[in-house]
Amino acid sequence: MLSVLLFSFIPLLAAVIGAVIAAYYPPNATLRSYIQHLAAGVVFSVVAVELLPEITAKHEPIEVAIGFSFGVAAMLTVRRLAKAVKSRGSNNGLLIAVAIDVALDGLLIGISFSAGRSEDYY
Repeated sequence: MLSVLLFSFIPLLAAVIGAVIAAYYPPNATLRSYIQHLAAGVVFSVVAVELLPEITAKHEPIEVAIGFSFGVAAMLTVRRLAKAVKSRGSNNGLLIAVAIDVALDGLLIGISFSAGRSEDYY
């Protein structure tokens, strides 16, 4: 349990430091885009490294295609929802999109940890 807390402390510390820096030096749109793409790539790589070996070992491309399709549909739905909320003059669209993103990232990272942990016992 202590190792999980220590691993969790690293991103927490990075988020706090990043928030403090961004409060004093707000990034422009280009830098925000770069940061968002980097974060998406990191999450994707973590999930790919943990889950792809198991997926390729089972040779179930239909399930992978279905999961990928649901993921794309969810992403497009979140984008549309955020734009709809923003068009009503509210800034809550970004908050909703970030909340969903954080929940999905946590779910994917949790699945990755769980898959990695179950492999250690065999």
